[in-house]
Amino acid sequence: MDVSLYTARTQADVLKLRDDVEAAYDAYPDATLFWGFVDLSGSSNYRIAHGPKEGYLRGETFFALVRSVVAASTDVRLIKEIGDEVLLTSNSFRPLFESLILITETARQLAYVAGTQTYPFAVRSAIGFGPAKRLMRTHEDFIGTPIDQLARVMSIRSERSNLLIHEEAFSPSRDIITEYADFAEVGEPIMITASISKDMSRPVYYREVIIELSQLPRFKKHFEPWRRSHAA
Repeated sequence: MDVSLYTARTQADVLKLRDDVEAAYDAYPDATLFWGFVDLSGSSNYRIAHGPKEGYLRGETFFALVRSVVAASTDVRLIKEIGDEVLLTSNSFRPLFESLILITETARQLAYVAGTQTYPFAVRSAIGFGPAKRLMRTHEDFIGTPIDQLARVMSIRSERSNLLIHEEAFSPSRDIITEYADFAEVGEPIMITASISKDMSRPVYYREVIIELSQLPRFKKHFEPWRRSHAA
């Protein structure tokens, strides 16, 4: 087949699909939600050092951890798993924040089982907020600026914190976060550099959340979905 004929046919198929997608997009609903990314630190280097099978087992342990925590809360949904990263969403800040705290603490407890001293079993996470378009692909999916910005926040490597909050998520949730002051301290807003944000046209600000895990066992408030699950 002549290459030019093949490309012409492919172009026609793509343009038709583009027209169909454009028509469908307007019918998709918008959703203003809280968004959460969680990833497993050091996955690539761990696979290189320990081999693909051990890397696979470590990754599946991470996904099992996330699924187990999220399963107890009807307010948090797991949208998709991407490599060694998970996208979560919730209508409210509190259940998403509490889920990430529990994932972080459980990962710490699993460190001796699923990690090594060089590559500890540790997670990083970030919370964002804002409107996105709900798409119906093979599975439910979302696309929108808040998710794009949150992905940039996940590029940050902080020595002080493994839980970051986009400023758009912090602003409406300030009062809720103060309820966790016994173990969580929130820093001042920091602007992501142009190189990390990949020159996004809108500045991206985030805050570091310092979690004092030693204080967490003494905290007896909130975490209601998991409290009810444990009681059952």
